Amino acid sequence: MSSFKILLIFIILLLFTGCSWFWVDMKPPEVESHYPGHNQYDVPHNACVWIKFTKPMDTITVQRAFSIDSDGNTTGTFGWDNNTLYYFFEAFLDTGRKYTVNLDKNAMDKAGNTLTRGLMFTFYVNHLSPQKPSVVQTIPANLAEGVGKDTDIIITFSKSMDKASVQNNFSISPSMNGLFIWSHSDTMLTYQTTEELQSSTWHKVTIGKDSKDKDGYSLGDDFSMDFLTGDSYSHPAVLGVYSYGKPLTNFWTNYQKNIEKDERIAVQFSKNMSHSDSQNAFSLSPSVNGYFTWISGAGETMIFHPTEDLDSETTYRLNISTSAKDTDNHNLEDPFELYFVTDGPGCLVLKLTNVSDNQGNRLSFENVTTVDLNGFETNTFAVHFDLAAPNQLDISSFQQHVSISRISGWGDSSKLGAIEDFNYNGDLTKAYIRIGSVSSNNYYRLKFDGSSSGIRDLNGNSMQDDVQVIFLTK
Repeated sequence: MSSFKILLIFIILLLFTGCSWFWVDMKPPEVESHYPGHNQYDVPHNACVWIKFTKPMDTITVQRAFSIDSDGNTTGTFGWDNNTLYYFFEAFLDTGRKYTVNLDKNAMDKAGNTLTRGLMFTFYVNHLSPQKPSVVQTIPANLAEGVGKDTDIIITFSKSMDKASVQNNFSISPSMNGLFIWSHSDTMLTYQTTEELQSSTWHKVTIGKDSKDKDGYSLGDDFSMDFLTGDSYSHPAVLGVYSYGKPLTNFWTNYQKNIEKDERIAVQFSKNMSHSDSQNAFSLSPSVNGYFTWISGAGETMIFHPTEDLDSETTYRLNISTSAKDTDNHNLEDPFELYFVTDGPGCLVLKLTNVSDNQGNRLSFENVTTVDLNGFETNTFAVHFDLAAPNQLDISSFQQHVSISRISGWGDSSKLGAIEDFNYNGDLTKAYIRIGSVSSNNYYRLKFDGSSSGIRDLNGNSMQDDVQVIFLTK
């Protein structure tokens, strides 16, 4: 058989067995119409939903792609009439409710083609008129006065808004640069200013009437609100000073006592302040290193946090000069000055009151005292400190900073003195030192180191100066 005849037979077979392949339906279906219409109001409570397609549809995939979302009743059953899907509700629709119908694009026609795009439409049951959006609250409030220059403008709407339409219809006068920030629900707009508002000036914020909600309904009327920044007649004042982090009973009085060395000092102002100017206007004498934080409420409060302990039993002068300014650029009219004393229980100077030998005789801090050894080369000295409960001696610092040495004499020069043992009374206000390697007719110095690197109590308070006693043994 010739190759031509074989080719002819092959073509004939294709025409008889494969003709359906040449006529596959590739055209996607479309939604021709639906009821109710998008954003339709006054839909009766006994209505049903229908969607008409341009082609016969696969009922199972369409029904799977169909859903209704609402706070009201949504339960129902499906029905079909040619190319039209019906959804019949089992009960009357709830008056005043919003219903949203969704049809996923995965719905297929009988040839297996899916929709080009999904469908979504919303309707309202027994609403006689559209629910227009409105402004329900503003911060600052309309006609508010004394508004801070760094205030952000917050506008709350009754409905979720179309952000672009609101921003395009937003204005502030005098003009002010800022950022638009929206809440998750798109019902609250914050206009975050990126520069300070003008001081002592009336500002007007306007939301134009063409601003729309997400359902496409506009305000209908322009909304505007006015507020006044600052107070052009009042100057800031210091309301008082108090201990930050402690219960506030009263502000400090002048020469305030019972202040601790780790005190954090809070200064409360009558108005919102320029932080940098107010911090630069603050000083302590004697000077103390530290940093500042701020809290708002009833004006503002500046807190000074020392990064080093205040000196014990010291009178400090706190001063705030007139260079301190509020946010309206007004200075303090008068400088503020206050004295306080660090004499709280936790910051009393450690005092060594007396030293006595084992016979109870006190050793003088100024003159040479004779100590009777009675033939022994050891003696126990009692060291008394001015410590009241709950303060106690730091044992470690005491043992490191007490020493004995031979100064001179005509006794045994090899007996240089040595501390052999330490002991303490129950409340750690008295120490006992056993001294050995001493002999008669020698002068010895018993020395107690002071200053910040010397003997301390458990609160870290130290003696201000070194203390020594010189005694002659016999």
